Amino acid sequence: MTTTVPEPGDTAQASDPREGCIEGLEALAQLLRENPELPLPYDGMDGQPISFFVDGPSSQEQALAFVEVMQEPRLELKPSVYHGLHVFGRVGGIKVKLHIDPAQVCEKTTSGRYASPDDQVLSEVTEWRIPAALLDAVGQTEGEVPRG
Repeated sequence: MTTTVPEPGDTAQASDPREGCIEGLEALAQLLRENPELPLPYDGMDGQPISFFVDGPSSQEQALAFVEVMQEPRLELKPSVYHGLHVFGRVGGIKVKLHIDPAQVCEKTTSGRYASPDDQVLSEVTEWRIPAALLDAVGQTEGEVPRG
């Protein structure tokens, strides 16, 4: 078995981080395919998924593109966590987790607020409504989405 490891500062590597990531994934897939004696990445009970942070005005479209290729996707909403709308699933044999900013894709309603005596808002009681397209894509209803 011959494995080529790039030297630090090797300019032959892709300068675009996206292309570099894709090339690395393709090289890893080829290495594993050609060398069945090599172990697969650890995927035990607490095996960590590959994480993707979906952000910006096209967040819903990006999330739907990922969900389309996932097996058994499921949503979870933790609005107190940065990018707290999560989609868990698998793409082939790889665990994947999407981190989505609820403010980018959900409708936020405020049902109450806590204020100081001088009327400064201390906190709000909010509800995030997940878009129907995303719920349909993962096969869940609003009431089935765990919230933390």
